[in-house]
Amino acid sequence: MTLSARIASASVEQTRDMLEEAWEYLCQNDKQFRRWGCEIIDDLGITNAGRFANAVEFGFYHDAGMMLIKPGWILQLSEWDHDKLRERGPWQAILIRRGTRVSLTEPWTRCDHAASAPLAIAAAAVKVKEICDE
Repeated sequence: MTLSARIASASVEQTRDMLEEAWEYLCQNDKQFRRWGCEIIDDLGITNAGRFANAVEFGFYHDAGMMLIKPGWILQLSEWDHDKLRERGPWQAILIRRGTRVSLTEPWTRCDHAASAPLAIAAAAVKVKEICDE
């Protein structure tokens, strides 16, 4: 099972662990993401990696999930409103490369069902690297 599939099937209680695993995966497998993680973002010397760690530590999981999205990708986040669809996971995240039309031939990815919004975002962000290798 791929990491994106494991994240998508995780429970809400596993959100913190899955976010941290997604961050590690992206840092290990994407040089551009790793460089971005090491960028200093304020006068105190805090890096993006430090900001992510703080978001996870204090339970700001939505913010942490958003930090997993690569620059140049747009997020569409939604919650299923039909009970039958919600049974598999109420949240859906779709990432689309900026400037492209959504079609099956364009590089875009999605997580159709996850237990929480941060898990859906993380699964889609990891899938970008797994599928599109961007």
